[in-house]
Amino acid sequence: MNRLDIGCGVQKKPDYYGIDKNIYSDADLILDFTKEPLPNEDNSVDHIHCADVIEHMTYKEMIFLFNEIYRVLRPYAEATINTVYGMDGWTRHPNHLRPIFENQFNYFTVEALKSPTFNNMSIRRYKSSIYGIKQSK
Repeated sequence: MNRLDIGCGVQKKPDYYGIDKNIYSDADLILDFTKEPLPNEDNSVDHIHCADVIEHMTYKEMIFLFNEIYRVLRPYAEATINTVYGMDGWTRHPNHLRPIFENQFNYFTVEALKSPTFNNMSIRRYKSSIYGIKQSK
């Protein structure tokens, strides 16, 4: 369980441990990850994949999940978070709560930079709809 697919839905990544709130998903574990801690120990996960999830979350839920991601990732591990970008497409789904822009992640990186585990956190915009959160060596 050292690679997680959080919010995997019905398209869980191969060789990943799927976690989702939806009982009809392909998840290995049904868990409300917006309120309940991830089942992993601290510093135990090599990679986290989270696609098309955060645009459905309140800021409070995002903060909870990101704190959990920081807690379970090993030093120099990576979390890849995919989301719709900005005004492009966020209104296409009735459960999208807000547009997401890269500057909204500044809240998380400032805290991460203060952490001894996450010394060199960087956030890059890969494409118009994909973000990566990666710690540099």
